[in-house]
Amino acid sequence: MSHGWSGNPYDVYNDPDGPYYNPYYYGPPARPAPGSAVAALVCSSVATFACCNVLALPAVITSAMAVSRSARDPRGARALTVWSWALFGGAMAVAVVYVTLMVAFGV
Repeated sequence: MSHGWSGNPYDVYNDPDGPYYNPYYYGPPARPAPGSAVAALVCSSVATFACCNVLALPAVITSAMAVSRSARDPRGARALTVWSWALFGGAMAVAVVYVTLMVAFGV
């Protein structure tokens, strides 16, 4: 029987052959948070609720789906994140054109 890293024969917690040894005592390392998906969710939510931009609602839905799928299906979550950023950009472009036209025509 080895004596673990400490060299103490009574240290059964650090002994790889001991009954209480668990290399994952603190659990496996956590997966990184899907930063781009969370950012897309925050930006599209602010655009939808603060700016009353209803066209950004599909971006909210797709980014929420991307956040929920990030642990199970990273490739699908990445694709949904790209779609949510594209939908957000399109909604903001339409909003900018709308505001520009409203200012240009003095409405």
